[in-house]
Amino acid sequence: MKTAAKNVVPFQAGKETAMVDDERGLLALEASWEIAEISDLMLEKVGAVGLEGVLFRGLAARIKELNSAMMSAVGEEAMTNADIHVMVHKTAYKPKAAKA
Repeated sequence: MKTAAKNVVPFQAGKETAMVDDERGLLALEASWEIAEISDLMLEKVGAVGLEGVLFRGLAARIKELNSAMMSAVGEEAMTNADIHVMVHKTAYKPKAAKA
């Protein structure tokens, strides 16, 4: 039987966020902030001229949106799993059935 790593925060009922430790959470947010900057630059620099321009801007916008969902999942407790699910999947959230 595997034992939990010593830095892993155990799942707590009623808590919708989980992170191995604070340092890892900060690293994830730092990576996410850089992704946000890159996607902003992509949107600024690419004109929506022609099919390729429109597609590139659409991809950049989706990257920005997925990154926002990741940032919310890591560091924004006010966002519910249902809110983040809609951001990621663009469909209504259906909670998984509890295991018996």
